[in-house]
Amino acid sequence: MTGTTTKEHVKNQSSNNNADANATASTTVDIYDLFARRGFLFPGSEMYGGLSGFYDYGPLGAGLRRKLVELWRQECVRNEGYVEIDGSNVLREEVLEASGHVANFGDPITRCKECDEVFRADHLINQEGGGINVEGLPNDEMTRIISEKKIKCSSCGGLLLPVETFPLMFGLSVGARNPVKAYLRPETAQNIFTSFQRVFKAERERMPLGIAQTGRSFRNEISPRQGIIRLREFTQMEIEIFLSPDDLNKHPRWNELSETQVRLLTRDEQKSGKSESEFKELECTASEALASGVIPSQYMAYWIAKETLFYLKIGIPFDKFRFRHLLEDETPFYSTGNFDLEVMTEFGWKETIGNAYRTDHDLSSHAKRSGSKIEVLKDGQKFTPHVFEPSWGLDRMFYCVMEYAYVPKDTDREWAWLRLSPKIAPVTVKVSPLMKRDGLDTIAGTILAELMRAGFDCVHDDSGNVGKRYARADEVGIPYCITVDYQSKEDGTVTIRNRDTMKQVRVKMDHLKETLTDLVEGTKRFEDLGPPIN
Repeated sequence: MTGTTTKEHVKNQSSNNNADANATASTTVDIYDLFARRGFLFPGSEMYGGLSGFYDYGPLGAGLRRKLVELWRQECVRNEGYVEIDGSNVLREEVLEASGHVANFGDPITRCKECDEVFRADHLINQEGGGINVEGLPNDEMTRIISEKKIKCSSCGGLLLPVETFPLMFGLSVGARNPVKAYLRPETAQNIFTSFQRVFKAERERMPLGIAQTGRSFRNEISPRQGIIRLREFTQMEIEIFLSPDDLNKHPRWNELSETQVRLLTRDEQKSGKSESEFKELECTASEALASGVIPSQYMAYWIAKETLFYLKIGIPFDKFRFRHLLEDETPFYSTGNFDLEVMTEFGWKETIGNAYRTDHDLSSHAKRSGSKIEVLKDGQKFTPHVFEPSWGLDRMFYCVMEYAYVPKDTDREWAWLRLSPKIAPVTVKVSPLMKRDGLDTIAGTILAELMRAGFDCVHDDSGNVGKRYARADEVGIPYCITVDYQSKEDGTVTIRNRDTMKQVRVKMDHLKETLTDLVEGTKRFEDLGPPIN
């Protein structure tokens, strides 16, 4: 096989010339090595040297992604009474003109006059200019700062050319005769906005109306890096909640989550003059944050609480993620305040969810560009619906889950392992016969088939000794291992091993489906199954 290994690939991406490439890399490289060896994730087009910003998910990675998406669908879509669409990856140019992407969606870049190296200008200024934040400044202002600070090419020391805007969308020409100009979508939200009228009528014109979508988005990033933290092709899980502005403080299920403890980085703290490492997050209930005005609306507070509980459920510690209130110059002019869920990773704080109040900006823009009238009737009044948007990044969430699940070798056992929640582990249970003879393998095969028919994600393993089987299972995060031994033939019981504690108990084969269901759903603890055995 040609090209770089996954471990080398991550090292190379982590050392790109950019301001936030500050990962310690040791744990990260080990995780990516595990990704490749055990079939979670590997670079796209790898045998031809890879293609920066594109990854392929293997069997275990696809399984974990599916579990994360399904948990999101259950918790954030079905349980909320929302509906889901599946939109096209290709959008006409007019759609993205209306959204503002054609005119405004680009990053500032500067090139070296000598070696032609390309840099993200705002990141380079932040890195080489003493931590100056110039995000959002005009190109000519960034050019002036580069000159004033005497910032040079970090590769060869050459002079830098004036800052220009690099468009981030992938353009397409659709059709052979009279081709139509189009783009690969840079976000999944626009499909929802352009489909709103159809879905609204199909859903009997109810309001509020939540429309969800999960799918691929595409951005021609200048310097994809840090593995799957910044990609050119990535998966989003977005919900657009259409409602009257009068309903922003009337979430129908607010009382269920109002007392949830949340962690917030306020605007005042960010403007205090402290360094990033000195920031202190505000910990309070969602209702206290709403009452104090730190969170601007009940819908925002509800979703901050809901996302907090979701992230705890998938294994991210409470003190390792926060909701940062975007500063005024980071917030769109039409919004009263957005909050990003950020996770502390080996690469620093990384946004994984954006919560945005988009007012009626999107539907009004599409109505104006298309010549359509997008209005709804409620309580005798016509209005263009406002939108509240929780937008989730699946790939970044995937990485964060894996980083916090990863337990290095020699921490508590002689092999590295993954402490994945049973709800999202790609394989729930491994079934093994103690020996491949005397009918033990037949019993194990019957158990495996029954559990698979019951909907469990299972694997069979009969190679090597029992200890090696357990180590292989731990390494990919399998929560439970069932072993069929000679006692199984006598009394109809098997052993179940708990990955986290390495303890084992005996249970009746006839009760396996119910027992595993209780363990995965958390309605029964492993220690409640019976006394541990040697």
